[in-house]
Amino acid sequence: MNRFIDIIDGIPAGSPYPRPARIKLSSGHTVGCIHWPDSEFLQYGKAPVEGAADTAIEVETGYIFDAGTGIAAPVIEARPLAEVQAEAVAEVKAQAFQFLQPTDWRVIRQAEGGDALDEATASYRAAVRQASNEAETALANAQTPAAVRTVVEAVEWPQPSESEE
Repeated sequence: MNRFIDIIDGIPAGSPYPRPARIKLSSGHTVGCIHWPDSEFLQYGKAPVEGAADTAIEVETGYIFDAGTGIAAPVIEARPLAEVQAEAVAEVKAQAFQFLQPTDWRVIRQAEGGDALDEATASYRAAVRQASNEAETALANAQTPAAVRTVVEAVEWPQPSESEE
């Protein structure tokens, strides 16, 4: 999806927004512009934004407008490492919860005096917790936001046996 930003006196203003489908002219009339090439928007104070931050690890802190090309580019900075790590830990915990949740009833049944937890389920649940704990340790040791994302993508979750499904 193309993003555009308003240009006021040659300076990007506001936040990027999706490609306009209509533009209100100074005369008060509205014109459809869905099929216009990107270069046509500049005469109405709107410039296309080329590039975007990877929001998982980066943030757009501003925009630079190149009058020669008529294109705005985001100024991209890395998000604070602690912030990215905290989100990644929450993501890993949520994934672990999704894997454990289908077998929670068996643990509850055992805790309430019912049948003992079978070995396959107990082993599976332990493996999920171990994968989560190892990922959290690796996330705490990651030195860059990109390394954090690599850890999250590399988690090897155990597969449930047929008895857990």
